[in-house]
Amino acid sequence: MIDPFRETMLPLAKAARSVPGRAVSPQSVYRWISHGINGVKLEALNVGGRMQVSEESLARFFQAVTAAKRATTAEPDDAHRSERTSRKLEAAGLL
Repeated sequence: MIDPFRETMLPLAKAARSVPGRAVSPQSVYRWISHGINGVKLEALNVGGRMQVSEESLARFFQAVTAAKRATTAEPDDAHRSERTSRKLEAAGLL
């Protein structure tokens, strides 16, 4: 959860400009808050009638999205290995 007294608060436009790598729009930041990515939503607060995020919440969001993406991409590899192992065991007459 965001602590507005300890974290650096940013309006959505400034948060969009602070994203490293490529430029994103304030609308993208708003979508991350309202809909999220891979089941992860960006933390935000309404401060003075305006939606704001913190630099720290952006970092937590990107870390969580990366972890969620790794978790979803790891499953098919494990399933594929299991099928391949089963086929090898069947071919060897062990199943």
